[in-house]
Amino acid sequence: MPIVYLDRDALDALKDDYGVTITTVLIKPKSRGEVRLASADPAAMPLVSPNLLKHPDDMQAMIDGQRFFLRAFDEKPLAERTRGIVSPDPADLSDEALRTHCKRFVKTNYHPASTARMGADGDRMAVLDARLRVRGVDGLRVCDMSAVPNINAGNTTAPAMMLGDRCADLIMGRL
Repeated sequence: MPIVYLDRDALDALKDDYGVTITTVLIKPKSRGEVRLASADPAAMPLVSPNLLKHPDDMQAMIDGQRFFLRAFDEKPLAERTRGIVSPDPADLSDEALRTHCKRFVKTNYHPASTARMGADGDRMAVLDARLRVRGVDGLRVCDMSAVPNINAGNTTAPAMMLGDRCADLIMGRL
């Protein structure tokens, strides 16, 4: 079966052929986004800026990941089964071209975390205390992955369930 490295815009080039998309994803990004209020109106949508790939180390890791896969498709056994690379453009694999390609196809993989982190009283970035209570707001706790101080390097299901269980214990006075 032929394998072709492609992206969404390259599907027309394949017609009735096989293809594969390879994606590099940062497990521990250094870039940090922000969520801000748009106004005092509680119905107004917040301003969300994920700032994906803003930290230069994140972009370099993405470029390095692309180069790794490009080399893999250029060597046996994949090279024997590959007809060609559709995207990024094989005629220009410069750092700048790969940077543009990475910016165009960056994604999060839907495991957001650390948006309302818990931490010590002196931590100015910690929205939550150690009992998952929102500082400055009585009666409100956060018990999802936004409470985690650092993004974990795996699926978020198990830690999310643990946080929910722990928060239930805190609310019920069992801890």
